[in-house]
Amino acid sequence: MTHTGDDDLRQALATLVKQLTREEPQTRGTPLLEVLDEHLGTRADELPVVVEKIDLHRWVDVDIALAEVAGRDADARLVGVGGGDQRHHSSLGDLIANAEWGRFRQGQVDRLNVATGPDDERATVAFGLHLFRYADRPVVVLQRGHNPQYGGEARLEVIVQDPEVGSALLTEVRDLAVSRSVLRGQVVSFAGNPYEPSLGGITFVRRPDLPADRVILPEGTLTQVRGHVVELAVHRDELRRRGQHLKRGILLYGPPGTGKTHTVRHLIGAGADTTVVLLAGTQMAYVAQAAQIARAHQPAIVVLEDVDLIAEDRDHGHFGGSSPLLFTLLERWTVSTRTPTWSSC
Repeated sequence: MTHTGDDDLRQALATLVKQLTREEPQTRGTPLLEVLDEHLGTRADELPVVVEKIDLHRWVDVDIALAEVAGRDADARLVGVGGGDQRHHSSLGDLIANAEWGRFRQGQVDRLNVATGPDDERATVAFGLHLFRYADRPVVVLQRGHNPQYGGEARLEVIVQDPEVGSALLTEVRDLAVSRSVLRGQVVSFAGNPYEPSLGGITFVRRPDLPADRVILPEGTLTQVRGHVVELAVHRDELRRRGQHLKRGILLYGPPGTGKTHTVRHLIGAGADTTVVLLAGTQMAYVAQAAQIARAHQPAIVVLEDVDLIAEDRDHGHFGGSSPLLFTLLERWTVSTRTPTWSSC
């Protein structure tokens, strides 16, 4: 006599026992906390974390600077963090706290290709841990790129036993990011064109090559303009030695077809090592930001096309902001072009 119900019960119990006693497959990757503790020589979860926020347009500069600093240590390592999307929502402190329970493990480094010029790009570290020694102290730096999908902002997060060493490290990274900046010597605009190589809202523009013989102006005019812009940059060291300031401004005005645009294109092409920021139309709202880029990447030129729109902003506030753009322009004036309406000629 067969007892079907008892057989089914025994089979179900046997299956359950196998599931409960079955060995879990080995998780790949070394637990993150083990990696950090070994490098730091102490418990990583007992050390403070210092955070440095990074502007989007400076992300690739910081990537270059940090790679240079870390690269001085022959034993430096760059490791990724595995553990799913939750890592994007967690600070470095949270990653370490959860790593104790095996949540996060060593994984692959996330990379992000970022434009560094009209025809070049760099595979930056979008999410990765730099393990190296700085000032003879073990340091951990989490490099995290901007990630709007998870509400994350670009930043560096540093762990080191000596706070002064951490401060010195971040200071050097900032300084190197300026001196090694990919914006230096480039022609850029704030156009934000998705079909052009861009970096944090800044678009790289190919430098024009317009020889002087293609600029039609009254005799001697182009020579005077070149002396005021191009030759000024050539002799900047001597001018500084003599106590002369280097800020200069030129207003090119007249109806369409009088050579304003050609003149500017010639000047941009003549200054091969000069940083150039182009502003036109609604981009005028970025006058202050353009001036900051110019100051940090000298020698530099800021070109304002249709500058009369800024004077209009003084009366009508077309570009918004708490400070009238006209006052900002007068404070930071460099080079501008203007096409006035016939009524203002």
